[in-house]
Amino acid sequence: MNQNTPNYATYSVDELQDVLARIDQTRFPERYVAAQRALDLKLTEKQMPQTGADLAGEGVESAEKPRWAELLWITRTTLLSFFGLLLAQLLGGFADFLLTNHITSELSGLIWGLKIGFLLLWCVVLIKDAGFSHYLMKSKRGLVMVFCLPLLVWLLVDNFVDRVVPLGMHQFAVVEPVNVAMAYEKRSRSKLCQYRLRLLGKPDWDSTYICVSEPFYQKLNANGTLTLRAEQSDYGLLIKEYRAIAK
Repeated sequence: MNQNTPNYATYSVDELQDVLARIDQTRFPERYVAAQRALDLKLTEKQMPQTGADLAGEGVESAEKPRWAELLWITRTTLLSFFGLLLAQLLGGFADFLLTNHITSELSGLIWGLKIGFLLLWCVVLIKDAGFSHYLMKSKRGLVMVFCLPLLVWLLVDNFVDRVVPLGMHQFAVVEPVNVAMAYEKRSRSKLCQYRLRLLGKPDWDSTYICVSEPFYQKLNANGTLTLRAEQSDYGLLIKEYRAIAK
């Protein structure tokens, strides 16, 4: 660089732009070129941190969520199956149903079939649906979903097969009105039910819990016997009404 040429490396972007606007290119061509190079370098250095920040922002948290229509049919089927499983838990929770004991052993194969089947289906989704799996892998919530969704399904399937499936089969089976005396015991409150009774199942039925009203609960002893008016089928006992038996 000529000794008379200023050290444009120390100039700011605004100063360099002012120099380029005022300098006489004919008289000072070397200075003009030097100032232009310094400005280009400054602008490049200024953009580098911004580009890094943009890349960081597009990383873990800001991956674009694919639309429902963009998902593969196998992905939509898997997600709908999961939501259907959740809905079935809620619907089954509103019925006071005692499962027939022999049904439990007969449905154990179905439980493992559904668990393994969903796990394999989930693996296929992650492999085949590149857009969906990319979204999951690039977000923290997505990574949680990758590992926790199959575990949650494994927990839900037990209740689904042990309670919801027999209850659904009961609705289409031949039923018989019955009156049954069954022992109970009061149990502590839970988040879903403040006034719980545990019905102690007989040899034909599993034990179960029912929710009762506060006035009815307060009138009961710590344990005793209830008379149940119910519908009985080969799959279980659907309770319609209950009353306490005075000692």
